[in-house]
Amino acid sequence: MFCSLWACGADVVVSPPDASERYASPLPPPLESYVAMEHPEAARSIVSGISDDAVDGHRWAEQRAVLRFHSIPLGELRFHAAFMLPDRLMQQAGAVTIKVLFDGKTAHQAEYTEPGSYEIEKKLAQGEVTWERETEVTLDMIFPEGSRIADADARYLLASAGFRF
Repeated sequence: MFCSLWACGADVVVSPPDASERYASPLPPPLESYVAMEHPEAARSIVSGISDDAVDGHRWAEQRAVLRFHSIPLGELRFHAAFMLPDRLMQQAGAVTIKVLFDGKTAHQAEYTEPGSYEIEKKLAQGEVTWERETEVTLDMIFPEGSRIADADARYLLASAGFRF
C-alpha cells in the first residue's frame, strides 16, 4: 500500500522519556577545557592545591596548584588564568613569580610586584597541548630567595583557568 504525505496521518506519537527513565552513562562526563572556580563542577578539574569551597567566585590556591583539562581541538587556542594576589602576601613576599607548566614543561612565567587582580593569557603553538588526552596544568608561585612567608599567607585567589579560543 502506498501513502502520500497528504493521505497518511501520523498514527505514532513519540515523546521523550520522563527524566527518571533516561539513560545515565556510568562514565563521568569529560573534563572541561576551561573552568570558573565558582562553577559547581570545578572540583572535577582540580587535582591538588586548591580549596574545596568557592568564596565570591574565587578559590584559595596554594603555592603549587594543579588542574586537569581537556583542550579544545582548534588551531587558535590560548591558556588563560585569572587570579588575585592579596595585600598580605605581597607585603611579606615583595614579589612573586607565577610559573605555568603544561604536563611538567614550562609554558609561561611572569613576576608580579604589586597586590591586585591579574590575568595570564598565552597563545599556544600548534600541538603544544593535544585533544587525545588530558593536560595537567601546574601553577607554581615562586618567592624571591630568602623570603620568609608564613604558610597561611603563601596562597592567592584563583578565579578561573583553562584553555579557550
